[in-house]
Amino acid sequence: TTPAGTTTPAGTTTPAVPAADDGGAAAVDVLWNVITYQLCTLEVLGLLSDINSSKINSTAAVALVKIDDATSCLRRILSALSSSPRLFPSDPEILSAAFDRNMNRRLLGSAPSRRVSFLPVSAAVEKISDLLCELKIVCRLLLNGSEYSSSLSRLRRSFESVSAGRPHVLTRSLLVLALYFDGRLLGTHDLSAYVADAMRHFGVPDALCAAAPVGPFLVRLGKPLYDSLKMLMFNRSRQRNFAESYLLPEWAALQGEADAVDRALGGEYREASAGHRFVFGFVTCVTCRIVEHTTMLGLELGLFVGQDVVDAYGCWDYYLAEHLRILQQMRTVREQR
Repeated sequence: TTPAGTTTPAGTTTPAVPAADDGGAAAVDVLWNVITYQLCTLEVLGLLSDINSSKINSTAAVALVKIDDATSCLRRILSALSSSPRLFPSDPEILSAAFDRNMNRRLLGSAPSRRVSFLPVSAAVEKISDLLCELKIVCRLLLNGSEYSSSLSRLRRSFESVSAGRPHVLTRSLLVLALYFDGRLLGTHDLSAYVADAMRHFGVPDALCAAAPVGPFLVRLGKPLYDSLKMLMFNRSRQRNFAESYLLPEWAALQGEADAVDRALGGEYREASAGHRFVFGFVTCVTCRIVEHTTMLGLELGLFVGQDVVDAYGCWDYYLAEHLRILQQMRTVREQR
């Protein structure tokens, strides 16, 4: 090694480490925090994208610790920014010089390359901090997965709440991965058994959930139910397109199949069914929820104008009333049993 500031045999000079009063120590500290933040974030993404059912809690717990470490690094970077603003480049040309927008041009096909806009350092750090906070949602979903064992409505409300917050695409992708892995919902629940538990929570008697005509229908219902949850992690425009092109036709067909199951139950399990269309009611409630969500998305995206807005609110009101009517009917049936 050659001492700093001395001349090597080749005639080049090794740069000296800047003195602390020249901002050298502050620059080293910032670089250390940047590298630590990047390593912690990379580890978090690796953990959450490669989860398995044998170590859900440990993976989520470690990811939460790493997220806190990365967030602490970002706080220290912001503190350095406020105390030593000269450490950070402010000229957009300097930032642009470090980014090649055509690096992956061959992967884009005929699509035009995007125009990249660089945020100020402080705004970029705040954006990254918000993303790290969103990643905690994925960890909490994994840690609390057992709490959703019999409450489809609670799981749906959680996903609807996340969707309404317009999360980053990375957060939405990781939530989709956490929703179903190792052949199980949330890595914990068998999908058919989860649907049966959700139907019991809805009010379907245990005897009917275990009945022979219901078993194959539970298997049939699993994939559309999963898709209705996964849809909530798409962006707002894709949610509406996916619902109209796939989910609503699929659930309309399921209503017909549920009606056939109820008729079979009425013949073989007349005493347990007591003339009620339990399975059809469950499927209709989920269908109404999808229609309500899709209609409100159209209003939110400004797809309706003039009289169409009035019609959209009328449609939303009708399906909401039908949804509440079925829920009230099921509540009355449960109280009578």
